[in-house]
Amino acid sequence: MAARSYWVRVYNYTGTDLTLTNKALQHGVWSNNGGATPPDVIPEGRRAEWGSESDGLATGTEGEVVYASAAGEFKVYWDNPYVGSDQTSVRTPTRFSSVKEDSRGDNATLKVALVQEE
Repeated sequence: MAARSYWVRVYNYTGTDLTLTNKALQHGVWSNNGGATPPDVIPEGRRAEWGSESDGLATGTEGEVVYASAAGEFKVYWDNPYVGSDQTSVRTPTRFSSVKEDSRGDNATLKVALVQEE
């Protein structure tokens, strides 16, 4: 098992499909030998999962994924450094919000629900 990892689950309750426009890792590699990458589309009402992990001695993992919709961009960011505290953030367009649950720790899970506000 990697020294540091993040497994990300995104639940799409936005009322529209989300289309991947960018995926980037500043540190680490995609989990499952590169097979755990973000999907091209997250259909409305569905869940998507991906993961990243450290790759090397005394390193962590850091990444960002951007999905687009007619309403704007949704950004999910995670950072699990070898030394220091985990950080995560979610940015949504106006009229949308997110509910985030982060387990933190060396091998963490981030769950995000993207929702359309009333």
